[in-house]
Amino acid sequence: MVWRDPFGKFNAPHPSGQRKMCCSLYQGIEKPCFIGAFSWFGFVRVPSLNSEDMRYEASKQAATFAPWGGERRFGKFLSGALPGLFYCGRMVPLCAEGRAKEEMQMTYRHTLYASYLGYVTQAIGNNLPPLLFVTFNERFGVTLGQLGLLVSINFAIQMLVDLLAARYVDRIGHRRAVVLAQVMSTAGLVLLGILPYVMRNAFAAILIPIAMNAVGGGLLEVLVSPIVESLPGEHKEKAMSLLHSFYCWGHVAVVLLSTAYFALVGVENWRYLPLIWAILPFANAFLYAKVPMRPPLAEHERMPLKALFSKKIFWVFLLMMVCAGASEQAMSQWSSLFAERGLSVSKTMGDLLGPCAFAVLMGLARLLYGLLGDRLNIRRAMALSAGLCVGCYLLAAFAPHPLLGLLGCALTGFSVGLMWPGTFSMVARAYPQGGTAMFAILALAGDVGCSAGPGLVGWVSGGLGLNLGLLAACIFPVMMLAAALCAGRTGRDDG
Repeated sequence: MVWRDPFGKFNAPHPSGQRKMCCSLYQGIEKPCFIGAFSWFGFVRVPSLNSEDMRYEASKQAATFAPWGGERRFGKFLSGALPGLFYCGRMVPLCAEGRAKEEMQMTYRHTLYASYLGYVTQAIGNNLPPLLFVTFNERFGVTLGQLGLLVSINFAIQMLVDLLAARYVDRIGHRRAVVLAQVMSTAGLVLLGILPYVMRNAFAAILIPIAMNAVGGGLLEVLVSPIVESLPGEHKEKAMSLLHSFYCWGHVAVVLLSTAYFALVGVENWRYLPLIWAILPFANAFLYAKVPMRPPLAEHERMPLKALFSKKIFWVFLLMMVCAGASEQAMSQWSSLFAERGLSVSKTMGDLLGPCAFAVLMGLARLLYGLLGDRLNIRRAMALSAGLCVGCYLLAAFAPHPLLGLLGCALTGFSVGLMWPGTFSMVARAYPQGGTAMFAILALAGDVGCSAGPGLVGWVSGGLGLNLGLLAACIFPVMMLAAALCAGRTGRDDG
């Protein structure tokens, strides 16, 4: 142990190497002047404080500093007490500052909180623009066909980002990429409230911010799950399910709070709403820049995508992701219609009640598994979810009363809640060295399902009616059931 005087002149090992004090500075200083004096007098030894910003250490033998050799006790006291009294006044604020900085130190728990907010950010980017579609149509003359094209472009950009992220994200680094995602989301929301009043082409003015939100959302979809999966701890399935529940709560918050904003402030002041929502990703960018993260796997440690695609069971996992996205969105797209029919309410109220009921139950399913998942088997839970989903689709399609149809629609949200995060967890357990590229491919497969499910329902419903359209979409949860049982049996085998 090295001891140093406050003026930096003397450094020497403590003669005994032991601490000679009863009250430690780690627990606070009650009479600092006396401690400062006595540490120089030779009765008290003060060790180095455990703080990066606090480098004050107690002095060595006081006699070393005494100008007359320290042979007299009174001389030791004067040479030690006076500098000690002078310097110890700085010790207390430095100790307090060190403790405050240690308390503010970021931990992996803060990383988890940032990831929760990351999924809320994605929910804002995906669900806020559709709430403004009527305004875009009435105030800026954007046609319904152009609005539908915006939705398709949003999904297309996210799929493109998923594909590119599989190749480049590990090289860029998780921190840089996830901060970039937050910055893109912030810029997209800010521009959404500004560009329509600046640019002459209203469609382009809306397309640009939606595209930026899509880039941010695509990166978040690829990055947040592997970041949480890499954090230390057990029961990763619980953590993953709880993480994905925040997308649902974000969806509900966007719908409810935005509706409240329109009721209080008025739809004519819509331009300020995206600016308010932009505060969250803006703040989260700074949080992600500070929280600790485990570095991505080195290239020689990662399992190449070619090796993953050579595993037959990995193709089963990809099928599960397609079915998860399709099962969720095929019903979610029609939740507003079921609310209108079941409750005999207006389209505006149907848009509020239908998606909210679906999202709340989907979030509830993920929350329950996040809290109780250590008591459940993930394979069995996935199989039960798929079976329940089949029953909900049949109830929604053939219910004798509209209220039962609405119930089937809402319960579908509960049944699909575990499918997406559960598949992520099963793949991560089977291939822990898959890296971010593996999660990017899984997200890409899920986005394909998000497009295919509603597309199939719409195509069949156009000629045969909505009931048969939902019956056709029932094929997705049926395939999910078969794939979950297959994936659970084979585990990491090649099949």
